[in-house]
Amino acid sequence: MDNTGLSKLLERLQTVLPITKPELAYLTHEGRTYFSRHSRTPGEPHSAITVLIQGIYDLDPEFARKILRKKIQHTGQATEMCRGMVKVAAKSLTRLQSQNPELDLHLPEGDSVHEIIPLSAPTQPRLLHQEPDLSPLFTSSASRSPEAWLQRSAELATQVCLRAERFESDRPVAAILVSAEGIVLAAARNTNSRNRTLHAEVNLLQSYHERCKRPIPAGASLYVALKPCKMCAGMIWECAEDLNSLRVFYGQDDPGSMAKATVLDPHSHERTRALLQNFRIVPDTLQELRAFQKSANETERSGSGEPDLRKESGF
Repeated sequence: MDNTGLSKLLERLQTVLPITKPELAYLTHEGRTYFSRHSRTPGEPHSAITVLIQGIYDLDPEFARKILRKKIQHTGQATEMCRGMVKVAAKSLTRLQSQNPELDLHLPEGDSVHEIIPLSAPTQPRLLHQEPDLSPLFTSSASRSPEAWLQRSAELATQVCLRAERFESDRPVAAILVSAEGIVLAAARNTNSRNRTLHAEVNLLQSYHERCKRPIPAGASLYVALKPCKMCAGMIWECAEDLNSLRVFYGQDDPGSMAKATVLDPHSHERTRALLQNFRIVPDTLQELRAFQKSANETERSGSGEPDLRKESGF
């Protein structure tokens, strides 16, 4: 699509919805433009990019993977959560560069437009089957050790439905979010056989935010049966109220490329990028940070360094 102006698209939308200045994301496939806009608040597990990707899966799960092979155009800043979801469930991402990004999208004559609007959890089909029976978990359990919680997440993962057909089967992974007081706040299983975005951590964080309207509380611990991938790690990072007090534990390592060098891994490129984006570090400090990262990576390769993520997140 030729990015020379959003005016035609906005003219066709402004009669239905008021025009504000949220972040925008869109892609075009076979003459149809899928479009989302979202004004994100801190600690929220959604953005214009994630709304677009997940909305396309909700709208057309059979052909979503084909549609999402097209490049996603967006305004604003893509977070590690956004980049991770693109890596897992889409193809590529390009930021629109302009002093006025709302005027960067040109809609060719004849194209149809479908605006992706996120549905609430009570009516959204992909969330209805997400949480298992958690009644045995929602009790005061302050005395449980991290090992015990990891064992509970492994037990919960065994409830994931496995089928003979590979692409109809969900990977057996589960996650549990526990408060600083040892109370279970949320738990979820993986349901990604037909929607690549619906990992256990994503299900947990989005359902928890929908229900509680707040970030992951300070001092909480997240227990996952398998090491979080880039998408899940990015969402955890974005949704934490206090990164310094959040702990992330996992039971098994994931040797796949999607779980290597995530934003939760100390000294990773993703971690540095997220810190720079969040705090807007000045160039002199940036050089110092890069030098520190290089030194830290060399130390880590030599066998020493920060704790393993399966023990704690190392924030």
